[in-house]
Amino acid sequence: MRSAGSRKLTFRRGSSAPRTCPACGHTAKENRPTQEKFHCVACGHHAHAGTVGATNVLRVGLVRRDANPA
Repeated sequence: MRSAGSRKLTFRRGSSAPRTCPACGHTAKENRPTQEKFHCVACGHHAHAGTVGATNVLRVGLVRRDANPA
């Protein structure tokens, strides 16, 4: 855990962030054909898998921050 001001952020392995398309929201194991590649089977969006995972984690964090003001 890391402290972010007065909030604690918990990172967990095995989340669906690397398999969820940031463009359309479709989640599927098949979206990650390799460890480094992301290709959404629903909409065709493609990017580096690390970028997709980071984008999804950031999006969740921003939603939680806005929903739970300190």
